[in-house]
Amino acid sequence: MPGRGPTEPQNYGPYKITGKLGRGGMASVYKAVHAPDGKVVALKVFLAEQLTSPEFFRRAKREIVALQMCSHPNILKVHGFKLDASGGYLAVDFIDGQNLQELVDKGGKFNQDQLLRISRDVGGALAYCHARGLFHRDIKPGNIMVLRATGKAIILDFGIVKATNMTQISAIGGAIMGTLSYMAPEQFLGKEVDGRTDLYQVGLVLYKLATGEDPPPVSDLVEGVDIPDRPPPLKPIRAVNPSISEGMTTIIGNCIHPDPGQRYPSAHHFLDDIDKVSKGKPVAVVKAERTTKKFKIDPAAKVGKGEQTLKMTKAMRPPSLPPVAPAPEGHRKWVIVAIGLSPLVVLILVALVLYLRR
Repeated sequence: MPGRGPTEPQNYGPYKITGKLGRGGMASVYKAVHAPDGKVVALKVFLAEQLTSPEFFRRAKREIVALQMCSHPNILKVHGFKLDASGGYLAVDFIDGQNLQELVDKGGKFNQDQLLRISRDVGGALAYCHARGLFHRDIKPGNIMVLRATGKAIILDFGIVKATNMTQISAIGGAIMGTLSYMAPEQFLGKEVDGRTDLYQVGLVLYKLATGEDPPPVSDLVEGVDIPDRPPPLKPIRAVNPSISEGMTTIIGNCIHPDPGQRYPSAHHFLDDIDKVSKGKPVAVVKAERTTKKFKIDPAAKVGKGEQTLKMTKAMRPPSLPPVAPAPEGHRKWVIVAIGLSPLVVLILVALVLYLRR
């Protein structure tokens, strides 16, 4: 485990750093101890330079709020947090284990029993989230940890979660967010996403675990602005891994249909088929007439403890956008002219400029 650098702080609030676990684009992650009670946690420390961006600030806040809403054995539990313009941290369960990407890279293909265990854990966590109007949107092998002692799977990284009923979790400027190799077509095209988007990603994760092969990026599948009518070009699973049953391959196929209406309509339906396969029962291909059905959120679902209590306080508001350097004189003229023109005329002018520059 990498140690701390000479200039890194020893403490964050009540948390004493004991080692560094890693660093990403938004945060560094440490192993830490909560001084008052000695509890070991993973401390995600948001980089202050990133939080000056309103978009990254909202993403950090979104993850905190989403995890506060959840209380499930297969979702990280929040133990404490701080977030303001000067920086912040998020203390969650410390997981002694490895993520699925590391496990498949090291150990190769998973067998069917392993797939069933992962499917139950991840499917159960997603069913819980979806009932509360939370859609993860970034399910991938690197965001699923497996406990070393028990084999239990835990979903990580709620940084780009979408919420249908929480005004304090907002989108990031309409940007398309996710991981290309695990992104559903509707997500890539900027269309409406829901729980079936997460199930598409689950299907690709199971494909990766069963075959050891990375799925192709969604950009290779999508042409134009419409959802494609064919599934991603994947290798036949049983040809690569004969230990996987026909039923399991059908489940994966039901997850990764490009049309959301021809996937499982909910995580509960997915779990029902996982249960059938575990008992040796056959499963059926999702029927095409489900294309007209909308994804439904359970209005009676109980909310997590933090759902109604965590508000967007002044300290948690995103900072103002930094001043932007003025554009070169030639570019300013184009902007001034474009403001007074209709969108159609602007598009024609842009196309003309691009043509003349060829």
